[in-house]
Amino acid sequence: MFFDNLDQGTYQITELKTKDGNALLKEPIIVTLPMTMTADEANEYGNVDFSSAKEDKNYSGKWYFYECLYEITNNATFKMPMTGDDGKWKYGFIGFGIIMATGVCFAVCNTKNKKTKKQKHKK
Repeated sequence: MFFDNLDQGTYQITELKTKDGNALLKEPIIVTLPMTMTADEANEYGNVDFSSAKEDKNYSGKWYFYECLYEITNNATFKMPMTGDDGKWKYGFIGFGIIMATGVCFAVCNTKNKKTKKQKHKK
């Protein structure tokens, strides 16, 4: 997006819509015009034009930049990989419950059989 002929001041840029697969920015971007930086900060920033910049007349070492490029990169949204699940996971719990109930029944029956065998041996 390109903004031209903006007055000096502070602007808030809020992303309302983005490309499919990208996440919206969580926070708005605050931009103050002109951007004020030292020459070293401007060189580090890299996206400024010194030809249109004005140096502070009080020799504070600050420059006023009226033309700047502000690059914004959206992150891709995280999509969970498909695992083949069709949403019928509850049937797995039901099956597990049946297996557990069968195991408990087997353990109870086996315990009763041991008691019966012990009683037969005592007679």
